[in-house]
Amino acid sequence: MSAQPLAPILVRGGIAVAAGAAASRVVQLAGWIALARLLAPADFGAVAVAAIFVNALALLPGLGLGTALAARSEEPRRLAPAALTASLLAGGVLAAVATGAGELLARSRGAEVGRVVALLGFSLLFQGAGSVAAAVLDRELRFRARAASDVAGSIAFVAVALIAVRLGLRADAPALGLVAASAVTAGANCVAARLAPARRPDFAALRATARTGAVVLATSLLQWLFVSADIWIVEQRFGREAVGCYGVALQLALAPATFLGLLSSRLALPAFAQARARGAPGGAAFERTSRAVVLIAGIATALLALAAGPLVRALYGERFAAAGALVPPLALYAFARVLGSLGGPALLAAGRARTALWLILLQNGAAIPTAWLLPDGLGARGTALVFALATAAAGLAALRLGTRALRSELPGPRAALAADGGGEFP
Repeated sequence: MSAQPLAPILVRGGIAVAAGAAASRVVQLAGWIALARLLAPADFGAVAVAAIFVNALALLPGLGLGTALAARSEEPRRLAPAALTASLLAGGVLAAVATGAGELLARSRGAEVGRVVALLGFSLLFQGAGSVAAAVLDRELRFRARAASDVAGSIAFVAVALIAVRLGLRADAPALGLVAASAVTAGANCVAARLAPARRPDFAALRATARTGAVVLATSLLQWLFVSADIWIVEQRFGREAVGCYGVALQLALAPATFLGLLSSRLALPAFAQARARGAPGGAAFERTSRAVVLIAGIATALLALAAGPLVRALYGERFAAAGALVPPLALYAFARVLGSLGGPALLAAGRARTALWLILLQNGAAIPTAWLLPDGLGARGTALVFALATAAAGLAALRLGTRALRSELPGPRAALAADGGGEFP
């Protein structure tokens, strides 16, 4: 791979990632819109509350190994089978933990939430394995295979969820769809990467990667706390239906930013790792690419905020009309997450994982207490605005620090491309 010019590979990879992300998001959004026509806001609220607990466990099966493998300048395939085995073992344990947690939560949050937690727990069997296989595909710049896996998972989600609704399963239906999506995506990634668990895994060889993975995992847990806290606060202060509308608004607001963030973050870390392996300095291309992504995200976010009310009514119906007022502040929140999706990989590739950890810690410390202490009159919209501003501050800091780190420390994409005759980083 290193003998090939990097720029054409990344251009083709960017097209594949963009096409796959667009197709996957369109299929998912269509599925959620169809479910909104068939389910009540309270059903969506039950899934949103259950996901808070399961999403915390979902970070643990991969143990941060997927991201750590992708960030290595060395070829990760040698360590991948052992990492896959570790992820599967951890996933099995955590699926059992989720089942037990569902029983406990059924007593405090209601039988419906407890049942959804137990169902979503089955997705933990697959998520860690999928992240390891995905890291191998990304690191080898095989973006088409990764995009195909994502689309297949989205199709599985919609098909299973809609069948479950027709069978009368209500809030369980989206949970079953998400489990199916996780299983199909992970399986497709493993097949594409030609990756199987090691019969005799050498866990000792993973030690150095695991140290980086531990910092990544801690960062991810803090990020989970942040992206879950707003939903928990809205549910505690304003009720299950309010959090259902909040979840729908967040889903719509995140659509363009998620697409752009996925495109930039999925390309960035493999590109940095490849460039570092080629021994090339420089970060100017990252700055140029970041400016373009931020501009596009800003335009998309502004258009979405302006059309929020009519768009919510047209897509989700009058039952979710209250979500229209929540879309503008959540669109700002989504835009700020694009900044983080650019700065985060830059910090990780430059060996500044601890800096990302501190930024997220500060972000949590500022947003969560402030949102909890806001006057009730500001409603869920005030919560959304607090989280948007905190995310924007952390995202800007990550982008600035990541750019500076790439300039000073990282052998970067631009010179690597010049060295191998591939032209400039796109």
